[in-house]
Amino acid sequence: MPLPFIDNQELLLEFYLDAFIVGSIVGLVGPLLGTFLILRRMPLLAFALPQTADAGVAFSFFIYGALDIASRNAESTTVLAPPPYWMQVGTAIFITALALFVLSIITHRRPGATGIWAAVVFLVATGASQLLLLESGYAEFDLEAMSRGRLLSVLEDGTIRVTAIAALSMAIALAMRRGLWVTAFDPDLASLQGKLPGRWLFLTLTLVGGFCCFTVNDAGPEVVLTHLIVPPVVLRRTTWSLTMYGPLCMLAGFLGNYTAFVLALNKDWPIGPSMIIGVTGTSITLAAGAGLIRALSSRRQNRLA
Repeated sequence: MPLPFIDNQELLLEFYLDAFIVGSIVGLVGPLLGTFLILRRMPLLAFALPQTADAGVAFSFFIYGALDIASRNAESTTVLAPPPYWMQVGTAIFITALALFVLSIITHRRPGATGIWAAVVFLVATGASQLLLLESGYAEFDLEAMSRGRLLSVLEDGTIRVTAIAALSMAIALAMRRGLWVTAFDPDLASLQGKLPGRWLFLTLTLVGGFCCFTVNDAGPEVVLTHLIVPPVVLRRTTWSLTMYGPLCMLAGFLGNYTAFVLALNKDWPIGPSMIIGVTGTSITLAAGAGLIRALSSRRQNRLA
């Protein structure tokens, strides 16, 4: 079955099918999880979490490279194998949890400072991931590609990993969406219903942070970050109901991923910038359509009144 707008379909099906599947999955789940952060007015955490997880992955390369180099002859030309997947995820979880712990201490002492310090964490994590990779001894790898993700080179095992964690994250988010939305949107109402805001905030950060830690190695921080923040931010004010907010964001992420691959394959553009443009463009288009529907519905109700 031919795919619309993609000129070089053989290239996609033969070499980049796994990347397309992973991007589509992240495009569906990432925006839904991002809505929980946007409703809590924590958009900068959507920047910090993927980049912090990426710094954790870079830390695993640094540790593994240092240990492996120490056991090698200095003149050896043996290519270093990358760290095991469990080690990459483990260090990503450790660094992300450490960053969230530091943020929680700071914001407990200085309420309202979460956004500022999340931006600081993002910048520190960005610099740390690049420096750790440079000092890791993996000079034969494309360090720029590693720091920005290697979505186009993801293999079948990466597709299976991302599918599994995305399915788990989606199941948890859908099962607990009402509690996650109510505690984010109206904490006072949540307290009256017996929902403790602190516990639900911990669940939100665990859900989003875990998703980032398990997917950033395959999809890359730039792709995960784009899906977490762009659709929820663009569609927040134009969606006519909270019930439609999540599905519209998911649709924007899925169509944005498709648009990104159209641009990347037809124009020979890098996947990172293509993803940003594609997701932003589809989000704005859907936001315009949702805003128009909302305006027409409001006008019709005024006429009936």
